[in-house]
Amino acid sequence: MCRATIPDIPCWSLKMPAMSPKELAPLFEKFLNAGDLEGLAALYEADAVMASAEGPVTGIAAIRESLAGFLDMKATMTFGNTTVLPMGDLVLLHSKWTGKATGPDGPVEIGGLTSEVARRQPDGSWKYILDDPFSEVPD
Repeated sequence: MCRATIPDIPCWSLKMPAMSPKELAPLFEKFLNAGDLEGLAALYEADAVMASAEGPVTGIAAIRESLAGFLDMKATMTFGNTTVLPMGDLVLLHSKWTGKATGPDGPVEIGGLTSEVARRQPDGSWKYILDDPFSEVPD
C-alpha cells in the first residue's frame, strides 16, 4: 500500500537508507505521508522496540502493525528539528512533530516529541532500535 504524492515516482524508489541519524525523521515523514508501510518498516532493526498506545511492541511485524494503524487513519506528519546525541554506533534522537489524522469522530490534530535510539548498521546506514513517538513528560 502506498499513497505516493510525488508524481511519477513509485514507492519502491522512496526506500532509501538513512545514511546519517538526522535523515531518519525526514525519511519517516516522507514514508508516512506517502502511505508507504514497507518504507517505514525498513527504518527499524528486526528486533526494534516501539512504544504504542497498547504498550511496547517488539519486532518488525509488530511495529508494522502499529504503524499500519497510523496509515489507516490517513495520518500525515511534519517533523521539526532533530536533536542528536551520539555515542559511537548509537545515537539518541529527539524531534517535535505535528500532524493530522482521521479518527472515528472525524479529523484530529496529533503531535508530540519523539525519543529514539538508532544504531549504525554494518553498511553505514542508521536504523531505529527504540522509538517512543509520544515521549513528552506529562505535567
